[in-house]
Amino acid sequence: MSNLLNKIFPHCDVICVDQVLTTNLDAYDSFALLGGATEKGITLLTPIRKALDAQILKGKTFFAEFVHGIGQCSFLETKSTRFSRPVLLNPHEITGTLERGVILDEQSNNRLVVYKSTNRVTPIMQYVKVPRGFYRVKKTDEIKNDPSHYALTQENDTTTELQLWFSGAWGRSLPTSFCRSY
Repeated sequence: MSNLLNKIFPHCDVICVDQVLTTNLDAYDSFALLGGATEKGITLLTPIRKALDAQILKGKTFFAEFVHGIGQCSFLETKSTRFSRPVLLNPHEITGTLERGVILDEQSNNRLVVYKSTNRVTPIMQYVKVPRGFYRVKKTDEIKNDPSHYALTQENDTTTELQLWFSGAWGRSLPTSFCRSY
């Protein structure tokens, strides 16, 4: 993921989460926290989380992957995705041309179970155990909404009216990244 971000943005810095407190975060206008380098995701220590929350309050765009908590969202234990797949339930501008019902293949990975979330109604993607279909689910309306199984959602931070993106899964990527676009 870090390599992809470096190719998309004209300027992208990659730093480890331990460097957050010594980095001038005000120089960045967007952030991608990629916590998939460990089997259980990352838990931000209080000073680091407060520093990142301060950036959220300034209106900066965040994408958090495999991070136990940021903003008003929290995730609990790590769960295997061996028999579950993310299914696109609500196409969104960030999903491009993918159509409703598309099944993404991520065999034998880990995800974080959603505990607290501001969006409990409309996931973009949700994990479905053994989804019916090979490439896509035809009857997505039959999939029961279950916030604990959200794979990708757009959160609305009620304290700031900001929109944040969260994925509780897709682990084993590279170290935490912070991106700045010009």
